[in-house]
Amino acid sequence: MGLSQHPARSPGPLRSLAARVLLLGGIILAFAAGAWCQRHFDAPAGLWPARGAAPSPSLNDGDRLAPAWLHHWLIRDTVIRLQASALPAGVGMLLGDSNIEGMWWNRLPVEGRECVLVNAGYGGIGVVDLLRRAGGIVEAVRPRFVVLMVGVNDATTTADPERWAADYERLVGVATSAGAAPILFTVIPPERGHPWSEFKSPAMVNRFNDRVRGIAGRRGAILIDIASAVVGADGQTRPGTTADGIHPAPALYREMATRWLPAAIRDALGRRGEACVSG
Repeated sequence: MGLSQHPARSPGPLRSLAARVLLLGGIILAFAAGAWCQRHFDAPAGLWPARGAAPSPSLNDGDRLAPAWLHHWLIRDTVIRLQASALPAGVGMLLGDSNIEGMWWNRLPVEGRECVLVNAGYGGIGVVDLLRRAGGIVEAVRPRFVVLMVGVNDATTTADPERWAADYERLVGVATSAGAAPILFTVIPPERGHPWSEFKSPAMVNRFNDRVRGIAGRRGAILIDIASAVVGADGQTRPGTTADGIHPAPALYREMATRWLPAAIRDALGRRGEACVSG
């Protein structure tokens, strides 16, 4: 017995209408999702509401609008917000670019106490985009001190060091206005012989660092002059200082964690007669 054959049926008017409605709904949903992504991924401050003075126009618009960086920064926004919500006021905060994000510790021993820290590092960020976020971050974390390290992503040959310094000093002002003691790192000069270092200007890093030193003096901030510590007699960053030309090698991170940062935090809080929040 052969298979019975049925004539093909044309869709009824109701089924055809339903298909068209579903198609139209899918198109509208796709446009709405695209608009949402455009708003959020192009919003420089991510999840943080705008706080304080607006920065100068971006030094690095191409990097700022790269979707991969923006996606990463939005994830970091969420992680930092979650950390802040679980901790009491008065903890320490590490704020900056990937050199801060790479600091793997959330506690440091200072004067016999385990200092609790929130890592607010954003890989790939420059001073402009960090300034756009800083007010909201500081408001959420409510830190007793802020460790700031940023600038390497801005250090191109075409950067304006005066404009950079103005935005950097605004960042410091965000911390001090919230009652936090500022601790400032200079920027590590690029180490020759690595692919990453080819994209950065050692001369511009030096100009940034001159201004960081001046800002630390004017603002009464604790300065960790890591740049001076890693540069040799020839004026170049010593071989092995970095992992890839711009990011600290593990040995340098250990030096920060065991020597420089505990001493800086002790001095910053000691000036105020305060102690770390431990936990």
